[in-house]
Amino acid sequence: SETVRPQQQCDTAAAMPPLPQEIGLIDVKTMMCAEIAEISGVRPHGFGKTLAANTLARFFSSEYTDQNELFSELSVWQDDKTRAAAGRYPVLSLSFADWTGTSFDKLLSNVRRYFIRLREAHPFLTQSPLISETLHRFFSDFSEESSVADIQYFLQWLCKALELHFGIKPIVILDDYDTPFLNAWHNHYAKDLAGFMDPLMGLTFRSTQSLT
Repeated sequence: SETVRPQQQCDTAAAMPPLPQEIGLIDVKTMMCAEIAEISGVRPHGFGKTLAANTLARFFSSEYTDQNELFSELSVWQDDKTRAAAGRYPVLSLSFADWTGTSFDKLLSNVRRYFIRLREAHPFLTQSPLISETLHRFFSDFSEESSVADIQYFLQWLCKALELHFGIKPIVILDDYDTPFLNAWHNHYAKDLAGFMDPLMGLTFRSTQSLT
């Protein structure tokens, strides 16, 4: 499927037109929102389609207030619990499409740049009075020279900052998660990448207490 960068994902979600009333495929896609709302603690992952990721972000994100207009004619809107979850959460939409490089060091450089862009997209990370000074310093100091350990902790601390700032645990949606691994295999540093990704993903999705 077509690769969508973080900013493009935001643009895609904001530009979604009113949905037709009778399109079975869209109805099936949106019912994934109901499945997630029903099962507490589920981490959205592995959907494989950017459309599904964008639909989930658009449905759950508190950034938007017109979920009723977009989803009211679909099956997902008929369930009370699912409807109550719409527009309720801070949503962090991530794409690993740019996590590539011809060497492990080049990949790390691209990951640092990706996280810097995430910080710039969330200015409250360095300004919100609801976030601790420790987190303010971490995000302010993060740079293209930051250590591997800082990279591995970045997403966990970002989720914590989202929870503190918005007062509710965020949802993380991950797209193109396989791209770094395919790239590393082709460029012969798969072992280095595995050693780097295991703690990063563990800290973000397993060890954290800051995810819905």
